[in-house]
Amino acid sequence: GYGGGGGGYEGVHLSYQCHECFRNFNSQNELNMHMQVHRPRNVSCPICGETRFRSGANAVQHVESGYCSGCRGASNARDQIYRFASSQRSMNHYLT
Repeated sequence: GYGGGGGGYEGVHLSYQCHECFRNFNSQNELNMHMQVHRPRNVSCPICGETRFRSGANAVQHVESGYCSGCRGASNARDQIYRFASSQRSMNHYLT
């Protein structure tokens, strides 16, 4: 019979390790996502000026979530986000 054992791919598995905390991930994409946690929180919200975000995208999420104290209404928040995002070349793919 064919007892025990897996598929025979053991040992072929590549691991992607974080050089900061040495956690292992299954793919480069998972590692890239994880690396965000090690980024400094030095990005400011363009609306309220709070500096506690790791990226412009995080600042935009803060505004979109409605927690930004500098926004008056959701449509105003969207206008502000669009203005901010269009000034950040790296964020053009977030614009629709």
